[in-house]
Amino acid sequence: MIMEKKFQIVQSSTNTIDFRPPISWKVRDYLEDFIIENVLNEKQIVVSSHWTIHLHCLFCKPSPRFNYEDIHFYPKPRTVKENMVKIYEIMIPEKLILESKNKYEKTIELMYEAISIFLTTTYKKISEDFMSDLWHKVDMKYLLTLPYPAKVKEQKYLTDVLDDKGNIVDFGDIHKASPIIRVSKP
Repeated sequence: MIMEKKFQIVQSSTNTIDFRPPISWKVRDYLEDFIIENVLNEKQIVVSSHWTIHLHCLFCKPSPRFNYEDIHFYPKPRTVKENMVKIYEIMIPEKLILESKNKYEKTIELMYEAISIFLTTTYKKISEDFMSDLWHKVDMKYLLTLPYPAKVKEQKYLTDVLDDKGNIVDFGDIHKASPIIRVSKP
């Protein structure tokens, strides 16, 4: 019997498919399992909760709306009571990745940093020192064996949808291409 994960990382981007960080979903999956095993189970946080936690990691291209120099966390979750889900959002500026010599390693580091900020801000049982020490246990050797840049089908961003030919397209692109239906008032 497979148990539902009580902590899930969701990956999205304000950029198009061609320009977002091309990171495999397997990195996200590894980090979820790593955090559940080494933090949440260890500290008995979330694992027995009725709620499922979704941490939305949003990679943001610079814009007037997303003009952050560092990772930015919104500590107040949105809740979906019907599904018993709390959604936390954390913004990761893509420029931090683009300015790096090793974009893949930097993306992984920033994802871990985002998770650390979420956990240390949300749960008093988790300290910055604990998360910093835990970083050294992350299996970078394994993560660096994953394909980078990952093929679009291997990325699994939140807004990815299949078109009628089985290709991944970004939901934002579909939305932009849809005709606007204007309803006139009688």
